[in-house]
Parts: sequence; C-alpha cells; structure tokens
Amino acid sequence: MVVKGLLLSGVAAVCALAAPRGPESAPPVATDPTSRVAREGRLPSPKEFLDLARNDPSGLLESCVRRYKQEVRGFRAVLHKQERVNGKLYPPEIVRVAIREEPFSVRMI
Repeated sequence: MVVKGLLLSGVAAVCALAAPRGPESAPPVATDPTSRVAREGRLPSPKEFLDLARNDPSGLLESCVRRYKQEVRGFRAVLHKQERVNGKLYPPEIVRVAIREEPFSVRMI
C-alpha cells in the first residue's frame, strides 16, 4: 500500500509538471515554481524517500521534481475519462498522450 502511495505521488508530480499552462491570454507567471529545485543534487534513498513521504511532503515533492529533471526525457500515458455535463453522462473516452521534453512537444490522440 505504501508503494502504491509513493507511485501515486510520483505520478502526480509528473502530471503537475506536464500540465498545460493555461490560455495564451493569461498573464505570464513571474517565476516557474520548479526553478527553485536544482537539477543537481543527491536523490534520497528509498528509506529516506519513505521518511520524506511521512514527515516532509514539500521535501518529497522537491525530490520528485529533482528526479524528474535528472532522469525524465519524456513519457507516455493513457487517460481513461468519462464526463457528466449538466446531468448527462457521456460515453467513456480514451486519450493517448506522449510528451517529449527536448524539444518540448505534446501529442494527444
């Protein structure tokens, strides 16, 4: 169960970093929140990671961002969703997503 929680935390961090930044008309963000986390640095051991998960959620998130910056060059996901709009349940949809960091690109099918 702990492993499932840690995996979910890592996936949530990756999804948060890959989320769209909003409409083009939105004012630019003053600073990128992930810029505060250095790309370099020692990553926590599995035991230290569990301790961070229990005692320091912000440290856990910083570790996830650091690992993402060091190791992830892109990822793929399959999203299963079903929407209810104005009380009407629409059929399930499957969206395949591929994201690449350099050069940045997103493909959704």
